[in-house]
Amino acid sequence: MPSVHRHNQNTASSSTTRVRELLYWLAVLVTCALGTATGDWTLDLTGQTPGVSVLFAPGVIVSIVFAWRLGADAVLSFWLAHILTRPLGADLGDWLGSTTGDGGLGLGAAVTSVIFLAAILATVLWLTFSRSDVVETSDPTPRAVHPARERIMLGYTPS
Repeated sequence: MPSVHRHNQNTASSSTTRVRELLYWLAVLVTCALGTATGDWTLDLTGQTPGVSVLFAPGVIVSIVFAWRLGADAVLSFWLAHILTRPLGADLGDWLGSTTGDGGLGLGAAVTSVIFLAAILATVLWLTFSRSDVVETSDPTPRAVHPARERIMLGYTPS
């Protein structure tokens, strides 16, 4: 199983053991399942069309970013936002692909898939050449910038 690196060159903060690697992939699988369930649940709960439901996940992601900027735990904020990328992608795909009668744009599955593929390729190429996602750090241990604010924001985020 290949090693997963955290976007920096410091080997102390990379996932190099099998246990860490398995825990990482378990977290990814669980959050993907939670994200898919969250998307289905919100559509069932609200009864909204794809055009309206596509706004839910970005709204919650913005609130998570706001909480993080106010001092919420960075790791918890990341995973909560990560979970919401699943319903965001599904709702966006439904909105683009669904017929106009169902509240979508009517582009169809093939065109929607090509749009998503192009967006993914563009993002990967941009990050590959710009390296704007690389964070160089000498201390692999994340530290709270404002520990008191982080404790207060724990009340904002579910735990």
